Amino acid sequence: MTEKSLSVREAEDRFVLHWGEMAQAWGINKTMGQIHGLLFVTGREWSADEIMERLQVSRGNVSVSLRSLIDWGLVRRFHKPGERREYFVSITDINKIFQIILAERKRREFDPTLREVESLVRQVSHDSEGDAFRDRLADLLQLLRTLDLAFVSFVGGDLESAANLLKEEIDPVHG
Repeated sequence: MTEKSLSVREAEDRFVLHWGEMAQAWGINKTMGQIHGLLFVTGREWSADEIMERLQVSRGNVSVSLRSLIDWGLVRRFHKPGERREYFVSITDINKIFQIILAERKRREFDPTLREVESLVRQVSHDSEGDAFRDRLADLLQLLRTLDLAFVSFVGGDLESAANLLKEEIDPVHG
């Protein structure tokens, strides 16, 4: 049994819906994900009015989402010569897109955890119970710092070094 063929429009719509669902799973606004998905998958520029019509979302939601996408560096705004209307287009380099998304998630989720674990390791009392607690957190801190180094390598574009670092530092079989 073969799957039903989809038109490009149907496939785009399914991708956009899924991208919005994934965005929510990552802690990002669903509409922001859908707008990014639409701009990315279609590969063309869109006006805010066109986005509103295609996704059936409010002007305010489109405006806030586009501003966030621009702030993240995933979307850029421009004007066509002779037109007053603004247009928006997504970057298309999928590696860059994921580097940007990971960098933002790192900033919002990972970095505060790393700072808190570092603080706790420094501040916990020096008694037998505190020593056991500190030892467990020190192991966690070592892993977090290794992941932080791997992330810096990845975002810097050195994917091979990042993969090797992870294998050397974290792999329980070879580490």
